[in-house]
Amino acid sequence: MRARDDGGSRLSADSPESPFKVGDGRKAAVRLVLVMASEEERLSPLGRVQVRKTAELLMDAKISTIVCADAPCARDTAEEIGMLQELAGHARPRLHGLETIEDAPQGTAGGTHAHLKAVCGQGDTLVVVGDASMVASVLADSTHMGEQGMGSFRIDACSISVLEFPDGVECRAVVKCTNYTAHFGRFAAPLAALVDR
Repeated sequence: MRARDDGGSRLSADSPESPFKVGDGRKAAVRLVLVMASEEERLSPLGRVQVRKTAELLMDAKISTIVCADAPCARDTAEEIGMLQELAGHARPRLHGLETIEDAPQGTAGGTHAHLKAVCGQGDTLVVVGDASMVASVLADSTHMGEQGMGSFRIDACSISVLEFPDGVECRAVVKCTNYTAHFGRFAAPLAALVDR
């Protein structure tokens, strides 16, 4: 199988396209990447590999800001992403606590947008690292689905979801992907672990 040329992506030839591939449409004013942190108290060996794979995938995006939950695994994930951003030749992203967006009224179109606007500027890529309910809440809020839309999303550990805001964060987001895990390759969660949920 021939490797696809997708701008230096770190994915294998049989993976779906990179969620950071730029299409022919309008350039996003702001890109939001949601990373679901592991819910383990301490990262397992598999969790550490998945965090590294996620940080490696994000090396293809120049990240300006990371908003992170207070849980140890979320902080470890944010630190790994920041460190690999520096290795990729980018500036280390600014780090903010999750209260930046948690204080927003959940399930309202303006809540998340107002807080995102406070931490990112035009053309920025912002990463938010948190638990599954926070990721689902931001997805539902950013797409104007409200609280009833929160159950519409499947979110796995270390998966990423990418939203783009062509008209700025005060407008509805365009969803590039949700629950993206193709970057794990052989280190994806075993099928038995998914069935036990």
